[in-house]
Amino acid sequence: MCRLSKDYLVLFVFIIFNLQVFASDSEQIVNTQLFGLNFKNCDIDEMREAIISYGGVAKSEAGFIVQYFDSKKILEESRDLKLLSDEKGQLSVAIYEMPSKMDVDQITRIRKMVELKYGPPSFSTGKESLGSVRHVWNLSDGVRVFVERLWPQTTTWLGFIDPDAEDRRIAEMEESKKRREEEKLKSIYHAI
Repeated sequence: MCRLSKDYLVLFVFIIFNLQVFASDSEQIVNTQLFGLNFKNCDIDEMREAIISYGGVAKSEAGFIVQYFDSKKILEESRDLKLLSDEKGQLSVAIYEMPSKMDVDQITRIRKMVELKYGPPSFSTGKESLGSVRHVWNLSDGVRVFVERLWPQTTTWLGFIDPDAEDRRIAEMEESKKRREEEKLKSIYHAI
């Protein structure tokens, strides 16, 4: 029979315990929800309908990859909500704009509101009392939430990003721009 030293036994128990904690944490992936819909893999038109049902007022027509809403009735201190999607309509970004007239405490109120739902931020930069500030939450389903204030403007931004969908949206935009430039060059070529 093999005898383990006390040190190896403690190390073994430590590793097993941490593997179990890691496994239980990874099994508890929570889906980030806005207006009762899972943000990740959400269709922009489905989100549009949900926003309207919660009191948001559409400022743009359906069917576009960028949609705007008056959000005053759905989130205190906010004025506008902007949605971005890829060409297939998969939601990639939702951003609230919260205007401020030199209210440097606004970002603190918004951060605390987000902390109530998602806990403390994954990381933060800047000082809330003065200057640019950014708080970011990296959620278990891959969605990133941020609260940001640029300076000297004191408007606060609250955003939700699906990084995978946003990368696709940006790649689509770059490809579309490239196609337009090629078509323009072809029309110039034929004209001269």
